[in-house]
Amino acid sequence: MSLRTGELERYLEIARKIAIAAGTEVLKLFRSADLLIENKGTTNLDPVTFADRLAERFIIDEIQKYFPDDGITGEEYGKIEGSSLVHWVIDPIDGTRAFISGVPAWTILIAVNDGTRPVIGVIYQPFTEELFYGSRNYAFYELKGKRKRIHARKCEGLSSSIMFSTHPEIGNELEYNQFKEINNKVMLTRYGFDCYAHAMLAMGLIDVVMEAGLKSYDIQAPQALIVAAGGNVTSWTGADPQFGGTFLATGDENIHEEILSLLAGSRHM
Repeated sequence: MSLRTGELERYLEIARKIAIAAGTEVLKLFRSADLLIENKGTTNLDPVTFADRLAERFIIDEIQKYFPDDGITGEEYGKIEGSSLVHWVIDPIDGTRAFISGVPAWTILIAVNDGTRPVIGVIYQPFTEELFYGSRNYAFYELKGKRKRIHARKCEGLSSSIMFSTHPEIGNELEYNQFKEINNKVMLTRYGFDCYAHAMLAMGLIDVVMEAGLKSYDIQAPQALIVAAGGNVTSWTGADPQFGGTFLATGDENIHEEILSLLAGSRHM
């Protein structure tokens, strides 16, 4: 299914409005001293808060108000089947660890998938009021009602690039070793900014994001946004990453191909 231009614009505007409204609700609980934190993990910390569930429920209700036939997948409440081919993929608070630490590096993620791929991506940081959103070949940065076009940037080479990742100890043993190889070739690596890093790549401020062990709700909003900003998004094998797993995003196509070639070589060593 391919959404027509008018439909796409309507979906994008409503996704934008829902993200802003959800952010208003979440901010009431950000840096709250009595915020309850649960651990969904069995061996490692996988935190969830009342704010995560509140935000996802709010977003689901808003989507169903405007598009009752569409399906929805979220981190906290799973998959809701729809009768249309359009499917929303949401992460109410990407970066819960940052959220519970009082650091404004968490974001609200909303994607719209037309049945083949994510075609709309929204990343919103409510505390700073920074909104990143895009579809097809245009992406925007909006702050306090003022917006501008954003574009992923070109880069002279891997040795001149800035890379972000959530954790230094990334993925399984193979993925960790692959990441270290790329990490040794870039100019600078920073950690811990979750999906805010993807927004910075779409804005043309950094060059590479590498992640592993992601779910679809982590990937689809940044995937659509970065592509709309002229960037490149694949798995570490060059495949479509939308369903989860490894994630490689770059602003420069040549760097993307160089990293994929290095990753392919390291798998056969």
